[in-house]
Amino acid sequence: MTDRVIIQWIVLLTFALIGPVNLPAAGADLKKGEFRRRQFHEPLLATGSHDLRVAPNSEAPIVAEAIELGEPMNVLKVWHQRRGAPWLLVKTPSGKGWLSLNG
Repeated sequence: MTDRVIIQWIVLLTFALIGPVNLPAAGADLKKGEFRRRQFHEPLLATGSHDLRVAPNSEAPIVAEAIELGEPMNVLKVWHQRRGAPWLLVKTPSGKGWLSLNG
């Protein structure tokens, strides 16, 4: 074999072994993950069971007990305590009241 043929084989093998590293497996299209952003008008969904209160205070009377998991909530207002958890004024099918973000 001549030097030119050897160099061609080395180049061919190099591309054959290194080139596929950058390709997706099984020839699939390489796509970035798609994220669905929540629109402003869409409701939030409850992530667990929560009580709605009359005021942003953990000792305030309960308006509606146990918002169910997945129940839609529209946020009307956000209030932050000085040294405590933020509270949301929400409207749900169960009623309207304050919800602590700390549960």
